[in-house]
Amino acid sequence: MSSGVSRTQSHSAREGKSPIAVLGAGSWGTALALLASSKGVPVYLWARRAEHALAMQLERQNREYLPGVAFPDSLYPTADPEEALHKAQFAVVAVPSKALRETLAQLPRASAYVSVTKGLQFTDQHLLRMSQVIEAVTGVSQVAVLSGPNLAEEIARFLPAAAVVAAQDPALAQQVQRVFSGKSFRVYTSTDRVGVELGGALKNV
Repeated sequence: MSSGVSRTQSHSAREGKSPIAVLGAGSWGTALALLASSKGVPVYLWARRAEHALAMQLERQNREYLPGVAFPDSLYPTADPEEALHKAQFAVVAVPSKALRETLAQLPRASAYVSVTKGLQFTDQHLLRMSQVIEAVTGVSQVAVLSGPNLAEEIARFLPAAAVVAAQDPALAQQVQRVFSGKSFRVYTSTDRVGVELGGALKNV
Protein backbone atom coordinates (compact mmCIF):
# COMPACT_ATOMS: atom_id res chain seq x y z
CA MET A 1 0.00 0.00 0.00
CA SER A 2 1.30 3.41 -0.87
CA SER A 3 0.71 4.91 2.58
CA GLY A 4 2.63 2.08 4.24
CA VAL A 5 5.54 2.45 1.84
CA SER A 6 5.85 6.18 2.41
CA ARG A 7 5.80 5.76 6.16
CA THR A 8 8.53 3.12 5.96
CA GLN A 9 10.73 5.32 3.81
CA SER A 10 10.38 8.33 6.13
CA HIS A 11 11.08 6.26 9.23
CA SER A 12 14.17 4.67 7.68
CA ALA A 13 15.57 8.01 6.60
CA ARG A 14 14.96 9.57 9.99
CA GLU A 15 16.57 6.72 11.90
CA GLY A 16 19.51 6.43 9.52
CA LYS A 17 19.49 2.62 9.82
CA SER A 18 18.00 -0.15 7.71
CA PRO A 19 14.72 -1.42 9.16
CA ILE A 20 13.83 -4.96 10.10
CA ALA A 21 10.46 -6.67 10.27
CA VAL A 22 9.24 -8.87 13.10
CA LEU A 23 6.42 -11.16 12.00
CA GLY A 24 4.36 -12.08 15.03
CA ALA A 25 3.46 -9.81 17.93
CA GLY A 26 3.44 -12.36 20.71
CA SER A 27 5.74 -12.11 23.71
CA TRP A 28 8.90 -13.39 21.97
CA GLY A 29 8.48 -11.37 18.80
CA THR A 30 7.77 -8.25 20.84
CA ALA A 31 10.79 -8.82 23.09
CA LEU A 32 13.11 -9.05 20.08
CA ALA A 33 11.47 -5.97 18.54
CA LEU A 34 12.18 -4.10 21.78
CA LEU A 35 15.83 -5.19 21.76
CA ALA A 36 16.53 -3.95 18.25
CA SER A 37 14.45 -0.77 18.45
CA SER A 38 16.11 0.22 21.72
CA LYS A 39 19.31 0.58 19.66
CA GLY A 40 17.60 2.92 17.21
CA VAL A 41 16.94 0.27 14.55
CA PRO A 42 13.53 0.91 12.91
CA VAL A 43 11.46 -2.19 13.69
CA TYR A 44 8.09 -2.97 12.12
CA LEU A 45 6.21 -5.33 14.44
CA TRP A 46 3.56 -7.08 12.38
CA ALA A 47 0.44 -8.28 14.16
CA ARG A 48 -2.02 -10.60 12.44
CA ARG A 49 -5.02 -8.86 14.01
CA ALA A 50 -5.65 -5.23 13.08
CA GLU A 51 -7.16 -4.46 16.49
CA HIS A 52 -4.02 -5.73 18.21
CA ALA A 53 -1.78 -3.53 16.04
CA LEU A 54 -4.00 -0.50 16.68
CA ALA A 55 -3.94 -1.07 20.44
CA MET A 56 -0.14 -1.21 20.40
CA GLN A 57 0.04 1.96 18.31
CA LEU A 58 -2.20 3.86 20.73
CA GLU A 59 -0.84 2.49 24.00
CA ARG A 60 2.84 2.20 22.95
CA GLN A 61 3.08 -1.19 24.61
CA ASN A 62 1.93 -4.76 23.99
CA ARG A 63 -0.57 -4.93 26.83
CA GLU A 64 -1.79 -8.33 25.64
CA TYR A 65 1.57 -10.13 25.93
CA LEU A 66 4.10 -7.84 27.69
CA PRO A 67 2.11 -5.31 29.73
CA GLY A 68 4.01 -2.39 31.23
CA VAL A 69 6.99 -2.48 28.85
CA ALA A 70 7.06 0.81 26.91
CA PHE A 71 7.89 0.85 23.20
CA PRO A 72 10.86 2.93 21.97
CA ASP A 73 10.10 5.57 19.36
CA SER A 74 11.61 3.43 16.60
CA LEU A 75 9.19 0.51 17.13
CA TYR A 76 6.25 0.67 14.71
CA PRO A 77 3.36 -1.78 15.24
CA THR A 78 1.41 -2.51 12.07
CA ALA A 79 -1.09 -4.94 10.61
CA ASP A 80 0.02 -4.11 7.06
CA PRO A 81 2.52 -6.75 5.84
CA GLU A 82 3.63 -4.55 2.94
CA GLU A 83 4.55 -1.78 5.36
CA ALA A 84 6.35 -4.23 7.64
CA LEU A 85 8.42 -5.90 4.94
CA HIS A 86 9.15 -2.98 2.62
CA LYS A 87 12.91 -2.28 2.70
CA ALA A 88 13.45 -4.71 5.62
CA GLN A 89 17.01 -6.03 5.69
CA PHE A 90 15.55 -9.26 7.11
CA ALA A 91 12.33 -10.54 8.67
CA VAL A 92 12.26 -12.20 12.07
CA VAL A 93 9.71 -15.02 12.03
CA ALA A 94 8.04 -15.29 15.44
CA VAL A 95 4.86 -17.01 14.29
CA PRO A 96 3.61 -20.13 16.15
CA SER A 97 4.82 -23.30 14.43
CA LYS A 98 1.30 -24.58 13.70
CA ALA A 99 0.49 -21.40 11.76
CA LEU A 100 3.90 -20.84 10.15
CA ARG A 101 3.28 -22.33 6.71
CA GLU A 102 -0.14 -20.75 6.23
CA THR A 103 0.98 -17.32 7.47
CA LEU A 104 4.11 -17.06 5.33
CA ALA A 105 2.20 -18.16 2.23
CA GLN A 106 0.01 -15.06 2.57
CA LEU A 107 2.78 -12.50 3.13
CA PRO A 108 5.17 -10.69 0.76
CA ARG A 109 8.66 -12.17 0.50
CA ALA A 110 11.62 -10.83 2.46
CA SER A 111 15.20 -10.94 1.21
CA ALA A 112 16.27 -12.95 4.28
CA TYR A 113 14.64 -14.52 7.33
CA VAL A 114 15.55 -15.21 10.93
CA SER A 115 13.50 -18.00 12.48
CA VAL A 116 12.85 -17.80 16.21
CA THR A 117 9.96 -20.27 16.01
CA LYS A 118 10.58 -23.51 17.88
CA GLY A 119 9.18 -26.81 16.71
CA LEU A 120 9.27 -29.58 14.12
CA GLN A 121 6.72 -30.27 11.40
CA PHE A 122 5.72 -33.61 9.93
CA THR A 123 4.73 -33.51 6.26
CA ASP A 124 4.61 -36.35 3.74
CA GLN A 125 6.55 -38.57 6.15
CA HIS A 126 9.34 -35.97 6.40
CA LEU A 127 10.33 -34.17 9.58
CA LEU A 128 11.06 -30.52 8.84
CA ARG A 129 12.71 -27.88 10.97
CA MET A 130 11.15 -24.43 10.94
CA SER A 131 13.93 -22.99 8.77
CA GLN A 132 13.21 -25.68 6.18
CA VAL A 133 9.52 -24.77 6.23
CA ILE A 134 10.43 -21.11 5.65
CA GLU A 135 12.67 -22.06 2.71
CA ALA A 136 9.99 -24.30 1.21
CA VAL A 137 7.20 -21.74 1.45
CA THR A 138 9.13 -18.60 0.45
CA GLY A 139 11.78 -19.98 -1.89
CA VAL A 140 14.35 -17.85 -0.02
CA SER A 141 17.63 -19.58 0.89
CA GLN A 142 18.95 -16.88 3.23
CA VAL A 143 17.47 -18.21 6.47
CA ALA A 144 19.10 -17.95 9.89
CA VAL A 145 17.89 -19.33 13.22
CA LEU A 146 18.18 -17.66 16.61
CA SER A 147 17.79 -19.59 19.83
CA GLY A 148 18.85 -19.49 23.44
CA PRO A 149 17.73 -20.26 26.98
CA ASN A 150 15.65 -17.09 26.93
CA LEU A 151 12.46 -15.88 28.61
CA ALA A 152 10.64 -13.18 26.66
CA GLU A 153 9.71 -11.08 29.69
CA GLU A 154 13.31 -11.03 30.94
CA ILE A 155 14.60 -10.05 27.50
CA ALA A 156 11.98 -7.31 27.21
CA ARG A 157 13.05 -5.88 30.57
CA PHE A 158 16.71 -5.96 29.50
CA LEU A 159 17.91 -8.52 32.02
CA PRO A 160 21.25 -10.18 31.07
CA ALA A 161 20.85 -13.01 28.53
CA ALA A 162 22.54 -14.63 25.55
CA ALA A 163 21.58 -16.48 22.37
CA VAL A 164 23.12 -18.04 19.27
CA VAL A 165 22.30 -17.13 15.69
CA ALA A 166 23.23 -19.73 13.09
CA ALA A 167 23.23 -19.50 9.32
CA GLN A 168 24.90 -21.22 6.43
CA ASP A 169 26.05 -17.78 5.32
CA PRO A 170 28.29 -16.31 8.07
CA ALA A 171 27.58 -12.80 6.77
CA LEU A 172 23.86 -13.22 7.54
CA ALA A 173 24.61 -14.44 11.07
CA GLN A 174 26.87 -11.44 11.65
CA GLN A 175 24.20 -9.10 10.29
CA VAL A 176 21.67 -10.46 12.79
CA GLN A 177 24.27 -10.30 15.56
CA ARG A 178 24.84 -6.59 14.92
CA VAL A 179 21.13 -5.82 15.08
CA PHE A 180 20.38 -7.59 18.36
CA SER A 181 23.58 -7.54 20.40
CA GLY A 182 23.59 -4.96 23.16
CA LYS A 183 24.51 -4.34 26.77
CA SER A 184 21.96 -6.82 28.11
CA PHE A 185 21.80 -9.33 25.25
CA ARG A 186 24.86 -11.10 23.84
CA VAL A 187 24.52 -12.90 20.52
CA TYR A 188 27.04 -15.51 19.37
CA THR A 189 27.29 -16.70 15.76
CA SER A 190 27.48 -20.22 14.38
CA THR A 191 27.18 -22.11 11.11
CA ASP A 192 25.50 -25.10 12.84
CA ARG A 193 21.93 -24.23 11.96
CA VAL A 194 20.72 -27.81 12.49
CA GLY A 195 22.22 -28.07 15.97
CA VAL A 196 20.95 -24.70 17.15
CA GLU A 197 17.49 -25.32 15.78
CA LEU A 198 17.12 -28.82 17.19
CA GLY A 199 18.47 -27.66 20.53
CA GLY A 200 15.77 -25.01 20.72
CA ALA A 201 13.02 -27.38 19.60
CA LEU A 202 13.92 -30.28 21.90
CA LYS A 203 15.12 -28.53 25.05
CA ASN A 204 11.79 -28.83 26.87
CA VAL A 205 11.15 -32.48 26.01
